[in-house]
Amino acid sequence: MTYRYPGGLVRRTAANTAITGASGVWDLGSQAQAVRNNTWPISGLANPVSGSLRFRASATAYLTRTGSTATNAKLATYSFWFKRGALTTGQWLFTGGTTVSLIGFNGSSDALSVLGSDTSGEGNITTAVFRDTSAWYHVVIAIDTSQATTADRAKIYVNGVLQAVTVSNGGIGSNSNWGFNTAGSLAIGRYNPVPGSYTDGYMAEVNFIDGLALTPASFGQTSAITGVWEPIKYTGTYGTNGFYLSLSDTSSIGKDFSGNGNNWTPNNISTANDSTFDLMRDVPTQYTPQGATDVGG
Repeated sequence: MTYRYPGGLVRRTAANTAITGASGVWDLGSQAQAVRNNTWPISGLANPVSGSLRFRASATAYLTRTGSTATNAKLATYSFWFKRGALTTGQWLFTGGTTVSLIGFNGSSDALSVLGSDTSGEGNITTAVFRDTSAWYHVVIAIDTSQATTADRAKIYVNGVLQAVTVSNGGIGSNSNWGFNTAGSLAIGRYNPVPGSYTDGYMAEVNFIDGLALTPASFGQTSAITGVWEPIKYTGTYGTNGFYLSLSDTSSIGKDFSGNGNNWTPNNISTANDSTFDLMRDVPTQYTPQGATDVGG
């Protein structure tokens, strides 16, 4: 007699109840239950991500808000997952503030730039370039302008690894205020305040921490099962200007889920039920949990 178990057909008999084999074929009922339990096809995802937001440069898509006085304008951390679209073009991911700071891809090199000013261009630029349009990159940028070593004032991590950088134009000023963490106009997905250099790609799980310079361990880990860097949920404080954007909900694209209420206004982002729909199922976790909506293409 053959008995069915989750995970496929297994063989045992009434006389011998030990499992002697399995087909490896899942029936639909078992698969659906495993997805609901976050165990399909493996268990243990630390922070399943349900969706991402597509920024189309062709549509001039971006998010905006106005910052306020920071908890500590000399300390900040960005954590976000990003998947590139267009390459070899200037694309700013995060810009703005009273002194405009910039994070993104400056020019055609595809290196990641973290600049303390849009006028003099001082900051750090990775020696590595990022050109894989099929890959999700986890980026953590820790700002601490009190550091004695110039390059350490903006540490750039990609998939948990500290990146080698070239210091540009003298580097970020000692004990300077970080523009994005001050009162002023802020943008995600374009240069600000003058429109231009629009982001082209996907973004998910955006955390900004005001007043702390953190490491990737606060936001990600290497999976013990797959050996792949994966997101974990940030459980610390956010500070006055901090925010958390999941970027996965059609009813609240720019909603801040940190509890601070630092919501963002979406601009030129489509929720139309057609090929322009910008809330995507493409996510940095290998396996999408049940409840994710298949949107866009």
